[in-house]
Amino acid sequence: MSKLGADVAISEIPKIVVEMPSTTDWFSIGSIALTALIVVGTTIMTIRNLTKTIKLQESLADKNSNTELEKSRREQLARNRQTWINNLRDYVSDFIAAVCRVDGFTKTSDAKLKIFQKQSSDIQIESMMSMYESTDHWLAEALSLKAKINLHLNPKEQESKELLVLLNSAYLLAESTDLGPEQGKDLGTLISNIESKTQTILKTEWERVKRME
Repeated sequence: MSKLGADVAISEIPKIVVEMPSTTDWFSIGSIALTALIVVGTTIMTIRNLTKTIKLQESLADKNSNTELEKSRREQLARNRQTWINNLRDYVSDFIAAVCRVDGFTKTSDAKLKIFQKQSSDIQIESMMSMYESTDHWLAEALSLKAKINLHLNPKEQESKELLVLLNSAYLLAESTDLGPEQGKDLGTLISNIESKTQTILKTEWERVKRME
């Protein structure tokens, strides 16, 4: 290629011109920065709200759990009191029946012995043994029931103290062989007082059951 041809070729190479902006686009940069701040702020607020929601839910869950536990405790206590009421009622009624049996044996023992003496020796011995065994059985039953009632009562409550006094009096009167003219009347009065005092105690406990205390 001749020198002239080379010059022509070089002169025909296009010029590349890069134009740089003369000023910074602060509006665009500010928009981007503001958008980023909004995103970060929104994220932080979301996290805070979520944390508060979680804590609130945990607090409500704990409160509901405590409420359910307290309700369960009260219901169980009410069931226990109802069982206590049923047991005390049964023990007192059985005690009254037992002391009446004992009283029937002890107050008629002398008369029965006189009848036994008229019988043959074998029958006499058998009858006497049966009578004493029955008396011992009901004495032990009455004593056992009295102990059960005692264990069911609160020794610090006045009504309970008074009931125990009545039970002891009825037991001692029933096992006595004294045939005084007022014996039967006295035992009947004691039994009536025992029933009345027991009803008062049971009513108090039943009110506690209704209040679920």
